[in-house]
Amino acid sequence: MSLPGRDQSLHLVLGPTASAKTGHAIMLAAAVGAPVVAIDRIQVFDDLATISGRPTAAELNGTRRVYLDHRLLREAKTDLTVAEGLARLRRLIGRLGPAVVLEGGSISLWQAIFATLDNGRIEPHLRLVEDWDAHAAAIEDRCVAMMTIARPSMLDELAAALTEPAMRRVAIELIGVKAILGWCEDHGVPPATLGAYNEDAGVARSLARAMRPALVAHARRQQDVFRALLAGRPHELEVVR
Repeated sequence: MSLPGRDQSLHLVLGPTASAKTGHAIMLAAAVGAPVVAIDRIQVFDDLATISGRPTAAELNGTRRVYLDHRLLREAKTDLTVAEGLARLRRLIGRLGPAVVLEGGSISLWQAIFATLDNGRIEPHLRLVEDWDAHAAAIEDRCVAMMTIARPSMLDELAAALTEPAMRRVAIELIGVKAILGWCEDHGVPPATLGAYNEDAGVARSLARAMRPALVAHARRQQDVFRALLAGRPHELEVVR
């Protein structure tokens, strides 16, 4: 079965971490009257909403955002596989109406999606980073914001996820989490107490700087993969400022 379905159009929003994909998708969804499906294998975890970058209800601005699943990390036996994600996406877009916006940064899911795409009624939108120094700073600032927002913050989520072996197995594979564990070891901070630093801007900045290299490297890889996927396909390109 290929994507999209008969008489259906797909708007695809791709880009690296912190390239404002979600905001672009929300504006697009409002303009065309379509729901957004999150192409993300981590946003399916309701207890990792902050670290996975889920938008708040206010940020959605009345648009509808749909996730490929709803799981709790403490209850899930495995993370969402690519095959599961693609199967769920096919079922979802089949009943979401004549237009659907797909937005996210999952390399593995996008690769699977592009392997099934028809050429017709596809409108890809690529968010492109050119100034990587500025983007690295933006990634760091975003991490600080996620660590210091009203609870549950990224630190609350990590404190819970890193204390139970079954949850830790998934959480430790998230981009940048190994750097946080290294920071905890260097500073003598038990991971289970990370939530105590929600209001400490200095600790948040130090943690964000520790995460930054891994997140920037991942963002660069995302951009390389997405540009390759779109090579030879007409698409809208917008440089991230």
